[in-house]
Amino acid sequence: MNYIVTGLICSGKSTFLNTAIKYGFDILKSDEVISVLYNDKDVISKLSNTFKEYNFEDTPKETIKQLFYKSEPNRIKIESIFQPKVHKTIKNKLESNKNIIKNDSNEIHLSEYFKKEIIKS
Repeated sequence: MNYIVTGLICSGKSTFLNTAIKYGFDILKSDEVISVLYNDKDVISKLSNTFKEYNFEDTPKETIKQLFYKSEPNRIKIESIFQPKVHKTIKNKLESNKNIIKNDSNEIHLSEYFKKEIIKS
């Protein structure tokens, strides 16, 4: 059986997940899936084609974050590149493992991810 854990920032998701690991559950954090995609060649290529005037090679995460908050159209374009890969990764993991707990802040939205990153900084 798979479980999905959702909640706001500082609501105890990580504490719960750490306890779940002790009881033998595998976990999947949406934030970690997104973090891996910052270095995905296909993602970088699509971003470079979409935002031709920006360089994503040196500091992709910072460039993406900057564009993401610059405008609503940018956010929509960025999410359209990331979301299919995030959903595919999560779907594959959930289908292949029936003992997984997925951490997700409500739905998988990059805006939630970036809010958490800013608070951590």
